[in-house]
Amino acid sequence: MVISDNFISKSLADEIQKKLISRQFPYYYYSETTLFNEGIFEYQERVDKHTQDSPQFCHIAHREGEITSDFWPLISPIFYQAINDFDLKLSIERCKINLMLQDKSFATDGYNPPHFDTHDKGYYVGIYYVNDSDGDTLFFETPNENFTKGEFKIIKRVSPKKGRFVFFKANTLHAGRPPVVSKNRCLINFIFKVD
Repeated sequence: MVISDNFISKSLADEIQKKLISRQFPYYYYSETTLFNEGIFEYQERVDKHTQDSPQFCHIAHREGEITSDFWPLISPIFYQAINDFDLKLSIERCKINLMLQDKSFATDGYNPPHFDTHDKGYYVGIYYVNDSDGDTLFFETPNENFTKGEFKIIKRVSPKKGRFVFFKANTLHAGRPPVVSKNRCLINFIFKVD
């Protein structure tokens, strides 16, 4: 895992924040962060007492090799910076912008359902934090096959900080949580394929 602050220029970070956290940006409402609440969450048997889901707003910018958003030119410099910084031949499998609103009722030790973005080798995840916020991203020790209703072991916490970029293997178990102090938490989630 690599954590890089000031990943892009301050002026671009400011522009991205201004655009993505505005009345004009088109988001779609999702009642959950995963398919957990619909009973088809892939790791339903791998939840613990801290697992709880929450709604979020999403905007798909790139999917399966296709640009799906008029805002791609604004956020694509993050992708090109990742190619430059990590010296890998990367392509984008998916790029999604997530906006979570403040939820003061969320448990202080709670987190959204832990998940892998993919099990496939050769994939990486990049999380770019659009704004300063609470609502850490948590990384967990991957449980063994016999894990049922146990408790996940947190091995790393990353706090949302404007301009921060986290790069990790896509088969890393992780989860987010909504902000309870800040008004919102916005991030851009990239799934990269190493070509």
